[in-house]
Amino acid sequence: CRGRDHPGRGRPVSAERAAVGMSALRILVADDEAVTVELITVVLRHAGFEVVGVTTCFDALAKALDDPAPDVILLDALMPFLSGIEVCRRLRALERTRATPIGIFSSADEGDVRWADAGANGFLPKPFNVRNLPQFVTALAAGKPQGPPRPSTARP
Repeated sequence: CRGRDHPGRGRPVSAERAAVGMSALRILVADDEAVTVELITVVLRHAGFEVVGVTTCFDALAKALDDPAPDVILLDALMPFLSGIEVCRRLRALERTRATPIGIFSSADEGDVRWADAGANGFLPKPFNVRNLPQFVTALAAGKPQGPPRPSTARP
């Protein structure tokens, strides 16, 4: 079902965030495959995150600007109409989402550097081990880049 939201039920809180009185990290997940959105949503909720999932690039743009805003955004690189790469570029151009950590996931070549050029903070190649998702999201939220090394833009 395209465009359907999968809002978090309840607000699970990780032990670390609960200890300092913080609510759960809010994660926006966008992939045109509903089954992928559901899988990521279940895994991240189980790990204590609040998750909103969408299946269109347009809903991803809209939900990224919602109140409350997501703490981390995960985008599939190969969505129809606007790719996750283009959604990332557009979000980086907006003051409100310029600093929001964004991770791109894709079945495209692991060495693909478009994610870095678009301003994403991390890349997760598909297929991925779902056990690694909470760690990937936590690292993005902490400002630690994730994924293959970004190529040097320095010219000899």
